[in-house]
Amino acid sequence: MAQVIVERDGPVMVLTLNRPPRKNAMTLTMFALLADAWAELSADDALSCAILTGAEGNFSSGMDLRAMAGDVDRDGGIDEQARLRDDPASSTAVCSRPTGRPSR
Repeated sequence: MAQVIVERDGPVMVLTLNRPPRKNAMTLTMFALLADAWAELSADDALSCAILTGAEGNFSSGMDLRAMAGDVDRDGGIDEQARLRDDPASSTAVCSRPTGRPSR
């Protein structure tokens, strides 16, 4: 099960935090996957909006302290240490351009 589901609907990217058993508490894997999505959003002019939501009625309960202590979900996870070693800038990625159209 993917910890972040990324879907595209025309110019809209929908990102769903997907760890309902832990109230969508954030993991390092989720931060990396979100960084990838923000990079895609920045690079693709066909995308004009992103919606960040949570699965099963919860947005997020914050950082997963159990995961930080070593109790991690291997399902849908990535090797966070390798990712940070290979791409340290990904942990601070942001969307490099404004999205959406200004209201008139």
